[in-house]
Amino acid sequence: MSDNFLILGWYGFAHFLVDAACAGLVYSLSIGSQFAGLNFFFLIVLYNVFAFGFQPLIGFIVDSYRLPRFSAIIGYGLIVISLLVASLLPTLSFFLAGFGNAFFHVGGGIVSLSINPGKATAPGLFVAPGALGLFIGMIAGKSNTSLFYWVVLLLLAGVTTLLLPAPKTIYNYIKKVAKIRYGTIIILLLLASISVRALVGMAVFFPWKSNILLLAILTLAAGSGKGMGGIVADKLGWVKTSVGALVLSIPFLYLGAAYPLLGIAGMLLFQMTMPVTLVALAMLLPGSPGFTFGLTTLALLLGALPVMFAYHGFFTQPIINSLTIVGSAAILFVSLRLFFKTAASKQLVVHE
Repeated sequence: MSDNFLILGWYGFAHFLVDAACAGLVYSLSIGSQFAGLNFFFLIVLYNVFAFGFQPLIGFIVDSYRLPRFSAIIGYGLIVISLLVASLLPTLSFFLAGFGNAFFHVGGGIVSLSINPGKATAPGLFVAPGALGLFIGMIAGKSNTSLFYWVVLLLLAGVTTLLLPAPKTIYNYIKKVAKIRYGTIIILLLLASISVRALVGMAVFFPWKSNILLLAILTLAAGSGKGMGGIVADKLGWVKTSVGALVLSIPFLYLGAAYPLLGIAGMLLFQMTMPVTLVALAMLLPGSPGFTFGLTTLALLLGALPVMFAYHGFFTQPIINSLTIVGSAAILFVSLRLFFKTAASKQLVVHE
């Protein structure tokens, strides 16, 4: 058990580091005039397509060979290369960083799902530090901090990952799987709830985010919500926690534009559902944790794209945000109720 906590803690910290390095790269390149305006926007979109959209494919490959630690190390390597070539080949560095980010997330995601299969705590704690990493990377990039520091830290991370005990992965826990009734429908509903949640997360408008201190607190709240969500859900119940947190977030987010503390509290509640949807999907797709993790990030990307391109003004309206969250909560409630009526919730994946 102590090895599990050590491994989870390390991969959580590495997640912080990877996201910080990628954000540092992206924001440092934004300073260059060649990426001003529209060109930079489309490169950001392409980076996210590579970092989030390709994870299902990468996850499928990693699941086939059952080598999550190797996937994480490939991720470090690709990001290091992206940092080294950033000044000479900035466009290529965007794509390499996106792919590296994807490889790391798949590897780390598999490890987190393996710590205590069927429980939401570990995946939530793995994902939580990423938000803070993005914030720190943004600050470093805008300050034009040397990318070499990230290179050194990622190389050390690679060595540390190799020296840690090899994690026992979820593949070792799979029992014979019965056919899951309504499995496809439940999977699609869970993915839909993730996409709708991503749409709201992208669209929510807080004018006070220009205050760096308030932005830092908001970032910590978002990460803390993901970490707390898994812990609370495992204690109090998945449906009660995840659906309840979404519903409770509505008034806080509605008033959050005018009252920063309410907006911060609303964001913490809003993010608490993430670990539950991830683990439920992993239990519905046993033996495919990497592919499952990738599906959730693809759903996030698909949910964010409408706001990034065409409908930002529409979805930033507080009343539209609130109604959208109600829709996401309803979808999540139905999908989890169906989930708990299937064999998937009855230890398809069990801890050894």
